[in-house]
Amino acid sequence: MTPEQIVIQDEVHTVFLNIYIGRDRILHAYEITGNHNFFFTLGRKASYVALGEISWDRAIDSIVKSLERTFTNH
Repeated sequence: MTPEQIVIQDEVHTVFLNIYIGRDRILHAYEITGNHNFFFTLGRKASYVALGEISWDRAIDSIVKSLERTFTNH
């Protein structure tokens, strides 16, 4: 792996794992059943960021919109 890819990998793991953990805590606190595909969505977004197909801002924006839909629907 190139040094740039290693940095991206570290950032992706840190940021997306924190998003996933935070989402699960909120779902658990309010006893909401979440979509189990969210983990795969994060993985897909992380892949796009790592490949340079989308920016961090676009990936995070997409994830936030997904979370807003989840919480609004419940």
